[in-house]
Amino acid sequence: MKPTDVAIVGAGPAGLAAAQAARNEGCTVTIIDDQDTPGGQFFRQPSALLGQTGRDRFSSKPAIAQRLFRVLDDPAVDYRPSTTVWNIPDSGVLALACEGSASRLHAKTTIVAAGAHDRCVPFPGWTLPGVMTAGGAQNLLKGQRVLPGQRTLVTGNGPLTLVVAASILRAGGHLAAVTEAAPVSSRLPGLIAGLLAVPSLLMLAASYRARLVMAGVPLLNGHTIVEARGADKVEEVVVARLRRDGVPEVSHSQTYAVDSVVVGYGLQCSSELTRLAGCELSYRQLSGGWIPRRGHWLESTLPGLFVGGDSAMISGGETALTEGALAGLGAAKQARGALSAAGARRADQLRSKLIRLARFRTTLEQLFEVPASFAALRRPDTIICRCEDVTAGQIEELCRDSNLSLSDIKTRTRASMGRCQGRNCLAGIAEMVAAIQDKSIAELGWPRARAPARLVPISALLCESIKPPVMPADPHLPRAQPTAQARPRPAARPQS
Repeated sequence: MKPTDVAIVGAGPAGLAAAQAARNEGCTVTIIDDQDTPGGQFFRQPSALLGQTGRDRFSSKPAIAQRLFRVLDDPAVDYRPSTTVWNIPDSGVLALACEGSASRLHAKTTIVAAGAHDRCVPFPGWTLPGVMTAGGAQNLLKGQRVLPGQRTLVTGNGPLTLVVAASILRAGGHLAAVTEAAPVSSRLPGLIAGLLAVPSLLMLAASYRARLVMAGVPLLNGHTIVEARGADKVEEVVVARLRRDGVPEVSHSQTYAVDSVVVGYGLQCSSELTRLAGCELSYRQLSGGWIPRRGHWLESTLPGLFVGGDSAMISGGETALTEGALAGLGAAKQARGALSAAGARRADQLRSKLIRLARFRTTLEQLFEVPASFAALRRPDTIICRCEDVTAGQIEELCRDSNLSLSDIKTRTRASMGRCQGRNCLAGIAEMVAAIQDKSIAELGWPRARAPARLVPISALLCESIKPPVMPADPHLPRAQPTAQARPRPAARPQS
């Protein structure tokens, strides 16, 4: 089968922008996405069963999304929804799973635009029904046209809390309060100059805040959630001011009656594929955890593999669109050998825009900076890994007894071995271990990445063609040290 020029993992803003840029250079493009509709989280589309009813209330920027979606109608674009990339077994090869069957895609270049996932911060009651992440709330609003609840409190850290809160109001919901862990109001005057690097984004943030103020929603800066309470669902939440050392002043707390809580403490890069492929990564918590080292064209340390958008660094939708386009041009340049004159000019414009966006992002990090850890919110009985019911006390006990690695803790407790595969808990466990062992998170070393990078049906793996192992003449010798008389084991017959 003839390989595609550019394979793109993810049909969000970065992936779609990359496809458009690559197609403008005459490349054939294949887009693989595990969702059944395009747009990613930023431009998430409603289920086809819901139609377009209520679109203006539940979605924003539909016109931009529709312009991006046009690339999917291009005959030279092979769009594969509901398909999971679960491995990169070799350079330019992607292992795919779709509807229980497996296949391989060969590509001259690959762009990983897999987006990000919520950073979970455990606190007492965070596993109660009605408590959800900011990403989960956005999924309900955009994809299902459902409000998180009748009376919602939005809490967390970073601009995403404002976005979610404004979305709930636009959809007709009622907000009890919005809390932000950082003292944004007192910092804002000194950081306006940096935010003016991208005036459109500053005005957008101002519009979100104005919407909350006009609706009479209490905005509590420098506050965080302390506890969610309820019998079999959330019924009330406790909020307190956060000190500079990260300890909440519980003695001056406030309690709100709610039936839902939206928690957004930032995002983590979806780095499963870049780690699995062997890209060189570095740890930067404010930028999204483990991020790949990239070059002039956003190419990773693996030739032919580019990374763009929130899977490379948490920077928002505008940066994702810009990086996606630049990565698309870089991949096209490598696949075709050169860019057109228009493509080269476009690349220069995109880099200039990224410089301005980087200044804006750096200022945002200063504006929303909080203590490195929210450890003070945890209690010994607070669940850290909700898939395997592992508590903070269990992790702390193991770490005090010996100098265990994250892999050791994973083996002994099964933490991060559940359905989420560590996306919800591993970063929090790493923070705990680093604090107890007086190390940086980067020094700990993440558990080894293994395929499948994402959950796939076992039937898809059974379709895999596995090479027979090379066996030594003496079966008692280890396989890693075959003798000169080693012989290959006959391949197993395919099952009928």
